[in-house]
Amino acid sequence: MSYVFALWRAETPPIITQAIQAGGFGPTLPLAAQGPTWAAFSPVEEILVLPGGRGVVFGRLFTRAARPERVRTAAGLGDTSDVLETLSRSYWGRYLAVLVDPAGGMVAARDPSGNLPAFRIRREPMDLLFSDVGQAAALGLVSPRIDWSYLARHIAFGGARSAATGLVGVEEILPGDALAAPPKGAMSTRPFWRPSQVIEAAPRLEAGDWAERLLAEIEGSVAALAAAEGPIIVELSGGLDSSIVALALRERVAAFAVNVTTIGPEGDERRYARQVARAAGLPLTELVLDAGDIDFSAPPLARLARPGRPTVLQSVDAAFQQQGRQHRASAFFNGAGGDSVFGYFISAAPVVDRFRAQGLSPGVMTTIMDVASLTGANAWTVARLALKIGLRRQDPPRSPDLEHLAPAWRQVASPHHPWQDGLAGLPPGKRRHVQAVLGVHAHMDGHDRSVAATVVSPHMAQPVLELALAIPTWLSVAGGRDRAIARRAFAALLPADVLNRRSKGRINSFVAAAYEANRDRIGPMLAEGLLARESLLDLDGVAATLRKPVEMTQARFMSILRLVDAELWARSWSR
Repeated sequence: MSYVFALWRAETPPIITQAIQAGGFGPTLPLAAQGPTWAAFSPVEEILVLPGGRGVVFGRLFTRAARPERVRTAAGLGDTSDVLETLSRSYWGRYLAVLVDPAGGMVAARDPSGNLPAFRIRREPMDLLFSDVGQAAALGLVSPRIDWSYLARHIAFGGARSAATGLVGVEEILPGDALAAPPKGAMSTRPFWRPSQVIEAAPRLEAGDWAERLLAEIEGSVAALAAAEGPIIVELSGGLDSSIVALALRERVAAFAVNVTTIGPEGDERRYARQVARAAGLPLTELVLDAGDIDFSAPPLARLARPGRPTVLQSVDAAFQQQGRQHRASAFFNGAGGDSVFGYFISAAPVVDRFRAQGLSPGVMTTIMDVASLTGANAWTVARLALKIGLRRQDPPRSPDLEHLAPAWRQVASPHHPWQDGLAGLPPGKRRHVQAVLGVHAHMDGHDRSVAATVVSPHMAQPVLELALAIPTWLSVAGGRDRAIARRAFAALLPADVLNRRSKGRINSFVAAAYEANRDRIGPMLAEGLLARESLLDLDGVAATLRKPVEMTQARFMSILRLVDAELWARSWSR
């Protein structure tokens, strides 16, 4: 879905007046609600209007219950004194809530999942909120200019997220944040949900209880999200995370599993996908990808606020998009973020977490052995690394990748995300857990297939995310298995091969093949492109890397591919 919200402080801007008189910005963005100083444009089935003209909730809202139900009226929200508190504690979903102040200001709060995009810009005399910056530009609501300094940071830190975007003046309202736009003065943000608060308030439960609760939250969340959709494409890789989503959709009418595979054993997970599809009662379509189908000159189909679509996954997007259109799907459901949410810890940090919680107990030795089994290290090595982590006062800063940036652009500061606030008092494993979840946001949007249907990541749903964050890290490595509580939760449903699987599917060889096939085109494209025109690149360094053979252990070619992504994104705003 898409939406636009406009709030003005003087006379109604002409562009909004015209839209109101026309009944909206066309059939996909009709006028859904309005007040004296605001107007909301959205499909009517995707908006709740608060009583008394207090504002709107875009997207989909669900109750907190064993069997969540979609909220069809905002009457209950209008009765509360603190709508944001009520939203975060009594509801969940994929939404942006906009509360209008009678004095002419507003507060806009985005749900913690990040499943519904939210951007803002101040265009005097109005503030604009929207979900699709490309659509907003096409409507004449924004006049985007590329922020090249942002792009340098994006390249250096691998796309790590903050509120900043690659377009001047356009900022993202981050998940769990509330944007305050007063009648006068600058806009500001404050948190209404934070991972650190969830972790600090976590109850103490046994592993079996955690697994039981996780099963209930995943099944309830997936069922609620699916009930709000028409036909669904399930992106079934055959790995644990996508398998859990497929099994939570078991026997659902109008759900179709699709597996994309690459040539070569590391990317072929069809054996596992077939077993899961049978267990879930879902029809399965298998598609084989060809690295030669990737067009390294094609910009993303959607015009995005920042580089998002990996060019090398273009054929993956095309395959899912074709299936989505064939089945007239309204959504793609995937397992994105499962590794991060459910605790894929390849680290001794869980040992430190357990020591801090229980002291020098027998359980600490158990976790040392669990981590040793999981990583292949011996117990002494795990204990030594745990001691090193435990003695560290703060986590080391992330090192930027400056190899291909021109010297003038190498003084870049690491982007700050507000979820990082409040982590200092948490044990190191939980800090890493939050940082891993943060990284998921970069993979939730920017997909070419989103032009065909909505992309939904159920593992990031607030009830699932909150429960997973509360689970102690040492339980997530119990028995020497990664994501141990998630495995235990679905043990009765998962095929044995998937439940006991220790390998992970990879597409490294596929990506390398795509790079090799296009190596001769990449050099001229970057040398003659927009990044080079702005002097962002060290072209000698780029050329040197392009001359080197592909080494899978170092994967320096991945840095070049990220430059390609940035270049094609910039070109999408220059066409």
